[in-house]
Amino acid sequence: MNLFSWKDSLMLTLGMLDFDYALREPAPPAPTDKSTAEDKIVHERWERCNRMALMLIKNSISIIIRGAIPDSSNAKTYLASVEEQFKATSKAHASTLILKMVTTKYDGNSGIREHIMMMNDMAHSSNAKTYLASVEEQFKATSKAHASTLILKMVTTKYDGNSGIREHIMMMNDMARKFKGLDMEISECFLVHFIMTSLPSSFEAFKVNYNTQKVKWSMNELIAMCVQEEERLKLDKPDVAYLITANTKKRKGNVDKKDVSKVHKRDASASSSSKNSKGKSYCKFCCKELHRQNCQDFKEWLTKKGIPYNLEAGKKPKNT
Repeated sequence: MNLFSWKDSLMLTLGMLDFDYALREPAPPAPTDKSTAEDKIVHERWERCNRMALMLIKNSISIIIRGAIPDSSNAKTYLASVEEQFKATSKAHASTLILKMVTTKYDGNSGIREHIMMMNDMAHSSNAKTYLASVEEQFKATSKAHASTLILKMVTTKYDGNSGIREHIMMMNDMARKFKGLDMEISECFLVHFIMTSLPSSFEAFKVNYNTQKVKWSMNELIAMCVQEEERLKLDKPDVAYLITANTKKRKGNVDKKDVSKVHKRDASASSSSKNSKGKSYCKFCCKELHRQNCQDFKEWLTKKGIPYNLEAGKKPKNT
């Protein structure tokens, strides 16, 4: 027998028949010779409702259970005795109810409205509340450790500029609300100042401006002002031009190979000299006049390119 379902069904029946009057109102005094007609009517009504309610209560209980319940001529007293018999099983039923709440998932068939209403009905069950209260009592011993962890988290949390100033303030406000359940409630005024300390140096002028004002902000005002300040800071940032350079390693490598191939095709030991506008010979590497293949810069360039140095190259052959 499920006490809570049984009682809900019973009270619905008694209410529809108006027999719950005997449960809602105390028994009136027995009528006497001095009683008025109205008093007699009230007494008769209560007696009838009490008698019919008692009959319905007993008829809704199986004979086996009925034998273990003390008899009474008062419907309200008899109903209390029935509830007393089932108090021992309330914890077990609460455990079952909690387990059902945890494991119940929406299957998509019954409809989301029905699913939510069913979960809400389980959550508001009186024995579920009692069970949850006992669970909270078990965890009171760890409240100090949890409070220490929460305080440390609040002190070390700083706004990083990534998540958004609104989300940061709401997160800090949520942590502060958790202190209320630990009997360590934080006032809104203190929380506003505390959140101010978690803002970065870019909000320094904003914090100074607030400290110089006599008006104290509420949490909603703090969020609105901080969001406005963050948007202003974003607009005030100078435009930065970024120079993007292409990867020239591959291109340079191709050019070097091309140059080397050209050198090999032309002459591996070509002269480093050329002629200027005056017709005088000069070195292309050190720009000195009358300077030819023995230029040290030219030799280093050949070594770097892997070209063998040949001093005889470029000389005119002698006539024999």
